[in-house]
Amino acid sequence: PVADTYATFRVEVSTAGVATFYYNGVAVGTAMTGAITAATDLTPTIAVSKTATAASMTMDIDYIHVAMLR
Repeated sequence: PVADTYATFRVEVSTAGVATFYYNGVAVGTAMTGAITAATDLTPTIAVSKTATAASMTMDIDYIHVAMLR
């Protein structure tokens, strides 16, 4: 992602614990098997890691959608 450009990120985790990652609606990378177990509680987290030399780093989040099967 670059500054002033919208991007959509999505992670889907199946009941089998397989994680699939999406960037702007397109699957990227390979599915991650064994990403999680059914007994693990999940908490959505948004973070900015300061690894660049910029004086400050910010992220604008327009919305977060979290859902699960019941």
